[in-house]
Amino acid sequence: MSLAEQLSGSGRQVAAVDLDLGCGNLNTCLGVSQPNGSIEDFLFQRVADLNSLWSRTALDNLRLISGSYQSPETFRFSDTACRRLYSHLARLEDEAVLLDLGAGASREVLESFVQAGQRLLVVAPEALSLHNGYLFIKRALFHYLLGELRREEFLLPVFRKLQQILQQDAATRLEGILDQVKAWDRYSGYILAGLLDDFQLHWVVNMYQGKAEERTLSKFEQLVQRQFALNGNFRCLGRIEFDRRFSICVRNIRPFFLDHPDSRAAHSLRKVSSRLLPHGALPWGVSRIDAKPQSA
Repeated sequence: MSLAEQLSGSGRQVAAVDLDLGCGNLNTCLGVSQPNGSIEDFLFQRVADLNSLWSRTALDNLRLISGSYQSPETFRFSDTACRRLYSHLARLEDEAVLLDLGAGASREVLESFVQAGQRLLVVAPEALSLHNGYLFIKRALFHYLLGELRREEFLLPVFRKLQQILQQDAATRLEGILDQVKAWDRYSGYILAGLLDDFQLHWVVNMYQGKAEERTLSKFEQLVQRQFALNGNFRCLGRIEFDRRFSICVRNIRPFFLDHPDSRAAHSLRKVSSRLLPHGALPWGVSRIDAKPQSA
């Protein structure tokens, strides 16, 4: 909604797609009580394309494809379904397409996350959420590296070597893994380092309650940078202040951003979205994953 607000009057629009299969609630957060179908209708090929599934929101330039509560727990994307979904998403003419992904690190979540033009991890400033966030980054990073190496036949030996190293000791720091690959073949090490340099990851702190949490967040950031050699590629876009009224808005199926536009949380959301649109343009996909505590 903040992105759409920024683009209001420009003729450009934002699309939101709920890919939290079986547990989607993005329609509730955006105030859409009766969505027009769900993404499962497309994934199960009950509809041929996405056009019949869009729901209108309170903002003219923001549209939504809802998730569903009906998706079976055993549902898995086939490679064909993945390619079909990304192909249709890439054809959209919206200025920004946001994919709201489910918690966890299933293959479907990881693939959607790494495919996006910008990747956004959402964490809460508490130990369990940050722990889950760390594990997700690790899974996503290796999923990305293995996927890129598997794309080209001449890189398959590097793919197999990296896979072998991870199977032997998945706890090794990425810097150590790079050293092992370089020792095996120097040029393969450079290829892996180059792929790592291309991996950009943003993160946002949700439910932020003040400076008392900064030490914990700083430790998390330092740990990620140290363990995964991301350095400048791991950028925090901001902190969203905790607001008790949010749960009331969700319960009433009302968008918090519109009901409380002058709240500190709304202002911080504007800061985050402005950093996603530094020059008024955004790559086609922004995927967002919540590192939710397992008890949530």
